[in-house]
Amino acid sequence: MDSIKITTIDEVLYHVASKELVVFSLEDGYGYIEQKGNKIIINIQPKYGSSTTSSGNRGLLRKTFKNLNALEFYVIPSLTVGTRKLTVLDRIADFLKSN
Repeated sequence: MDSIKITTIDEVLYHVASKELVVFSLEDGYGYIEQKGNKIIINIQPKYGSSTTSSGNRGLLRKTFKNLNALEFYVIPSLTVGTRKLTVLDRIADFLKSN
C-alpha cells in the first residue's frame, strides 16, 4: 500500500474534500480526519480506551492544524473507517481516565 505524505493544511483540506481519510500516528494510538457533509471530523483512537471525536468547520481545522504541526499526516488511497469492539482493557482504561 502506497501512502501520500501531507505537509500543508491545503493538502489536508483537498484530500478530505475528495472523501479520503487523512491519518496520523500518535504516541499511544492514531487519529484520522475526514469530511462528512460540511463538517470536518477528527477522530483520535488511543491504543486502549474509547475514541474521541471532534467536529467543526474548515476554519477550525486550519487553527487546529497549527497545533498539530509536529505530527506526520498521510493519505492511503482506498482506506476506510472500521470499528472495533471494546475490550475489557478498553473499559478499564476508560474507567481509569474518568477517575
